[in-house]
Amino acid sequence: MAQYQQKRQFKTLLIDPQMQKEYTLLLVVLIIVSAIIISFIVNWTIRESLAGGYGLGKVSPYEIMSSINYLLTVRITIALLITISISGFLSIKFLHRVGGPMYRFRITLKQMSTGQLPQDINLRRNDFYKDIADEINRVLAMLRNRKVSTSKLVSELEQLPKDRLPSDISQNLTKVIGELKKM
Repeated sequence: MAQYQQKRQFKTLLIDPQMQKEYTLLLVVLIIVSAIIISFIVNWTIRESLAGGYGLGKVSPYEIMSSINYLLTVRITIALLITISISGFLSIKFLHRVGGPMYRFRITLKQMSTGQLPQDINLRRNDFYKDIADEINRVLAMLRNRKVSTSKLVSELEQLPKDRLPSDISQNLTKVIGELKKM
């Protein structure tokens, strides 16, 4: 038994490379866009404040920096709130492509655990884990074929003349038929 126990290793960093690459790319792009927008806001605010209405006469440098600080704080906060909102929306949309298939798999497995044979799993065009859905669908098809074969076998066994068989064989045949019907 000890030979089958494995230590958890960090070798499988990318469990689903396609999904993880897309999600990482999405986050990197959002961070880069956010950084560009913030640098633009800083540059724009400083240029506007220095070139706008401030002459170096009666206005002190403290007032200029205070005004720049206020404008930067407001503008960067607004930019970050917009970026966070957009990234939240895109993250939810992206992760729905992962969560949707997981939900379908869970429902299908629950149905199978109660003895039902559900319909095949059909995922959306952009969903992940289509290969797993295909494997589950193959298992479902195999189980459906076995159910049909079992039903045919039961109907053939039920047609056997039990009155011509010895009683112990007849009883065993009845038990076998009962067990096959449960499958």
